[in-house]
Amino acid sequence: MAYQPADRPLPAIVIDHPTQMVPEEVLRQRASQIADAVECLLKDEAP
Repeated sequence: MAYQPADRPLPAIVIDHPTQMVPEEVLRQRASQIADAVECLLKDEAP
């Protein structure tokens, strides 16, 4: 986590854990979760 002063609150993406040492299917689900959240942020939507 990092702190950076900004004009508006910085968005955060919360992902399920663990993110390592998991089966490939779980890893793919986590990657999809991250990609969907980033897509929302790029559209100025809440993740």
